Amino acid sequence: MKKTILIFILLLFSSCTNTYISSSKIPNKVHELANQNKDAFGLIITPNSSNSTIGHQYVLFFLPFGNIKLEFYPYDLYKKLYTEITLLGYKPINIIDQNSRNVAYPILNININDISLTAYDFLITRRLVCKMNVSATISKNNRILNTWHGITHESEIRSYGFKPQLEKVYNICLKNITNKLVKEMDFDNV
Repeated sequence: MKKTILIFILLLFSSCTNTYISSSKIPNKVHELANQNKDAFGLIITPNSSNSTIGHQYVLFFLPFGNIKLEFYPYDLYKKLYTEITLLGYKPINIIDQNSRNVAYPILNININDISLTAYDFLITRRLVCKMNVSATISKNNRILNTWHGITHESEIRSYGFKPQLEKVYNICLKNITNKLVKEMDFDNV
């Protein structure tokens, strides 16, 4: 009986633990290239909430074992898009102020509709699931030139599924949504 209570208390308190996930930094070479690019491209990212918790870890598929949080929410998506926009030949400009949205260069406005990362423990293996739902518009001089909506899903079954594996699945998901956006949006005709 004491063991059962002890296990229950351990599981209860472990659900309060947090795992912080982050993506890689923008390489210095990308910053150098961005500074050499002449044409500016504004970048606005609007998160769906200010809450950095994007998922949970579950033991035996349904017992919550902890929260999964983004260390720099929503900066991870910004870093990926900064790199891609730079590689397209533009100089990304982070737009924070509402008044600076009326500028002569094009603006990519990203809305993060949903982002989730969850780990399900099956005793021997773990299933890691990441989903992202993002919409975007490209506008110039307050006129919308292009709109886009994309969803991506990444799932892996691993013998271990802790922070390094969660970060790997999360970064694959980030890369997939960014690649879809860049491929399907018309950056050449702005």
